[in-house]
Amino acid sequence: MKKPVGPRWTLSHLLQFEQYLKLDEQTDSAAQAQRDRSVFQRLPANQHTRPRAYLAWLAQRVNQSPLAVDAGALFNRAYGGTLWMLLLIGFFMGAAMSYGALYYDGTVPVNVAIFLALLVLPQLLMLVLLVLSVLLSLLAGRWFSAWYRPAAKLMQTLLAASWRRLVARPGGAQQDQQQLQQELLQQTLGLHGPLFANRALRLFQVVGVAFNLGALAYFVLLLAVTDRAFGWQSSLTDSPALVEQIVSGLAWPWREWLGAGVGYPSLAQIEQSRIVLAAQSSIPQAAAWWPFLLLCVVFYGLLPRIAVYLFAALREHWLLSRLSFDTFHYQELWRRMQSIQLHSFGHASPHTAEASTVHTPITAQQTISANAYVLQDTLARYRQADLIHWLPFASSEQQLLIIDAFSDIAPAAGKPIYVVVEGWQPPIEEVLLALVDAAKRAAEQHSDLHILLLGKPGKVGNKPISPRMAEVWRKKLDLHQQANILVHADSAQGSES
Repeated sequence: MKKPVGPRWTLSHLLQFEQYLKLDEQTDSAAQAQRDRSVFQRLPANQHTRPRAYLAWLAQRVNQSPLAVDAGALFNRAYGGTLWMLLLIGFFMGAAMSYGALYYDGTVPVNVAIFLALLVLPQLLMLVLLVLSVLLSLLAGRWFSAWYRPAAKLMQTLLAASWRRLVARPGGAQQDQQQLQQELLQQTLGLHGPLFANRALRLFQVVGVAFNLGALAYFVLLLAVTDRAFGWQSSLTDSPALVEQIVSGLAWPWREWLGAGVGYPSLAQIEQSRIVLAAQSSIPQAAAWWPFLLLCVVFYGLLPRIAVYLFAALREHWLLSRLSFDTFHYQELWRRMQSIQLHSFGHASPHTAEASTVHTPITAQQTISANAYVLQDTLARYRQADLIHWLPFASSEQQLLIIDAFSDIAPAAGKPIYVVVEGWQPPIEEVLLALVDAAKRAAEQHSDLHILLLGKPGKVGNKPISPRMAEVWRKKLDLHQQANILVHADSAQGSES
């Protein structure tokens, strides 16, 4: 049974989204345009943004065309399998490390210096690195993503291995589809690197939590079923006062709460628990150390890992909420959603039927919800009344604004910009650069630039543009990789680009 798409983007949604986009490359563009335009037109006005429109589009695709091999479901299963595997590895590694640090043969007490060196000192160093990673992720997200790339690469390798096992099961995808799924995973990782690097951070905090739980579980089990003696010994110092300063410093988080003698050994207890060669194995105050050792693991191992995991979970939610989909990779779908129907009139079309490669054929109407710009020079060949009749304005409040150059276009925050351009001849570079410059200024205001291609002028009205000429304009503009440019044309086939 297919799982419905929720109200927010997730990593599995991104994989499903990329999978449907790839499938669309193999289907009829006319059917796509009708389907995608209808999705956009049914959305309320407050959802006319790319993230919300694309999520609604994905929900419809999942509901109407379920995937035989769902990349999103594969990711969840692969990630879940990897997570459980690393949880078990982390837990048993922690228990094994605790076993080595707490080894006791009944003759010499457990040396707390070895325990601290094996289980606490590395945790302190990793805590410093975790704090640095948090700061870097806040101050320089892209640099942080590169800095954490080894961990992300390891997670990618583990996921890819699990992924291959899932798609290779009997009854699953064939060899070519398995290759497609692998390429899809690689492509999505490349497009959304920071998100997957952040998920790697979460994954490895889970391993850290499991490691510390394993160490604590074994420690508590030993305390419950055996009698352990603890002491300290070092060739670097024999000063109880220095050891007391180190211990007091490590106990800083809980020092005021529990105090000396309970949360950590006092100076007197430290003096009496020193391990001296040839001394008796039973030494005074040997049990004063174990609460301190447990609390060190909790405060320097377990709690920081939990805190960073929660931070990474919140950061993933924040990154997903800021998805813009404004790169050129996602422009084609936005074109189909934003298509506009333009009606040439006054002349029967002289064009014969031809195969159209235009990406967004017109099958339904989308009106213009803002003023449209036109060059003064264009009005020397077209009547203004004919242009107003040609443009599908949403209401009488919209009007045709006459400008001397495309540089006069004034973008407004979040509002689409429409500009009428003579498109019946191939574009010249000067015009393209001026339009791209206007699109860049519109992008700064988070706006799209809609280019409405105008057919050849006639005595009354204008002729439609052939699909081939519309495609020439689209390809020329595509070379500039400006994702907020949308091209529209009424062709002899009733098509739009």
